[in-house]
This record gives sequence, C-alpha cells and structure tokens, in this order.
Amino acid sequence: MGAKYIAFYENIGTGIQFDNIRYSPVEGDQFTCFETVLFMLLDTFIHLILMWYIENVYPGMLREDFCVEFGKYS
Repeated sequence: MGAKYIAFYENIGTGIQFDNIRYSPVEGDQFTCFETVLFMLLDTFIHLILMWYIENVYPGMLREDFCVEFGKYS
C-alpha cells in the first residue's frame, strides 16, 4: 500500500517530502504515507516484544551455537 502511494507521488512529480507526507495524493482518500510509517513502527515494536518474550520463554532453544573464529558449529 505504501509503495502504491509513493508511486502516486512520483507520477505527480513531487515525490515524498516531509511537507506532503501527511496528505494523500488521491483526492477523497484518507490514507497517507505517514500512516504507513506509523504502521511500520507499530509492527517493529510488536516484533520486538514477541522476540523478547520468545527469547525469555525458550532461551537458546531456537538457535545453535556458531563459532565465528573457526566457522563451524560447536
């Protein structure tokens, strides 16, 4: 969805700027690129919380130890 709106801005010839990120390039539409950025930030926080929870419930079970110095599994 965000890529579609970026393409709209590029077709107009202005591109995404800080002064027009809160305005929709389509008349009558309420969705903006600023909302896309907010959803990406919300998604980042959800994934961080999920990662923190899984790492505390199952510590180290989802990964194998990898020895970087010799490039082999320990």
